[in-house]
Amino acid sequence: MKRSLLSSFIIIISVLLGINILINICSKKDTTEETLFYTKNFQEEFDLLVSFKNIGRNWGVYLSATKEDINKIKDKKYPLGDPYNIPKYPEIKFVIKTTQELYDKTDIGDRLHKLPNSNKCYLYKGDSIFKYNCYLIPEQIKEKINIDEWDNDEIGYWKTAQ
Repeated sequence: MKRSLLSSFIIIISVLLGINILINICSKKDTTEETLFYTKNFQEEFDLLVSFKNIGRNWGVYLSATKEDINKIKDKKYPLGDPYNIPKYPEIKFVIKTTQELYDKTDIGDRLHKLPNSNKCYLYKGDSIFKYNCYLIPEQIKEKINIDEWDNDEIGYWKTAQ
C-alpha cells in the first residue's frame, strides 16, 4: 500500500515537472527580429513634435516635423492598434512605442528629442525640459543588447529651458 502510494506520488511529480519543462520550452520567444529593430532604432536621432497619441494600450506616440503636419493629422482619422503596424502617412515621420511615463507626460505639440545610439529622450514641454527613456523595451531584449538609458533617479523633470 505504501509502495503504490509512493509510486503514484513520484509519477504525478514527474508528469508535472515534464509539463512545466515543456511549457517553458514552447513559450520561449525568438527575439532576433525585435533585437534587430531596437538596435537599428537606437542609432537614429530625431527632434520632432508629438502629433498624435494612440489611445490604445500600446502607448504609441506619433511624431511629425511641423505644426502644419499636426494640423493635417487632426483632420484625419488614424487607426488604433499597434503603432508599428500602421500604414505610412506622409505627415508622420516617426512612431515610437513609449514607456508609460513618457506617454502620460506628452501632449500634442510637445517637442521630443531622442539622442543617437541610446534610448534617452528629452521632452520639451513649455519652458521645462524632462528626461525620459523613449522606447518601451522588453526585458529579454535588454538582456541581449547594451542599451544606454537614463537611470531611474534621472527620469522626469530636469530643468527650465533657457
